[in-house]
Parts: sequence; C-alpha cells; structure tokens
Amino acid sequence: MCALNPLLLHLQPAATRTSSLGAVRRRGAKFLSMLAESDLWVAPEELEAFAAEVRMLLADVDGLGTDLGWEPDSSLPHYLHNFLRAAEHARARNGGVNIT
Repeated sequence: MCALNPLLLHLQPAATRTSSLGAVRRRGAKFLSMLAESDLWVAPEELEAFAAEVRMLLADVDGLGTDLGWEPDSSLPHYLHNFLRAAEHARARNGGVNIT
C-alpha cells in the first residue's frame, strides 16, 4: 500500500498506517501525517509551511521510501511533487489545498 497516497492511506490496516506515519512524523511532517486520520485542508496562510514540509520530504525521498517499504523507482516522488503543484496552484489563486 502507498503510505502517502491519500486515496489509500485511509484504507491501510492500523499497524501499517502507524508505521507509515512514524516514518513521516520522524522527519517532522505535520500536515501530511494528518492524512491517516482525516482529509487535509491547508489554508492559504499555511501554504508556505505545507510546501516547505513537502520539499523537506522530497529532500530525503530515498530514505523515506526505504522506511515506507517502497521500491526505489516508486511513485512517491510523483505524489510529493503533485502536492507541491497543488500548493503552487492554490497560492496563485489565493486559495487552499484540500487532500481527501
């Protein structure tokens, strides 16, 4: 299962979800760790912090992928880049990001 894919995170067994969250939280992620419990709404004033968090995770995407049990050529960077694109799109329109 994909630990950061919001479509699948809610469907993970509790033990797997907890392990995945640990890998994300150990890296200081505040926003993305919320996806295990609920949808995520990033308000316009939080966009820069959200983007910084995603960039931080991208900086260690190989280590994060290893901790999550992903293959080296996984879609993890793709998901994280999509989150950055969503933040850029929202910022340009003075809106927020909703990840369900």
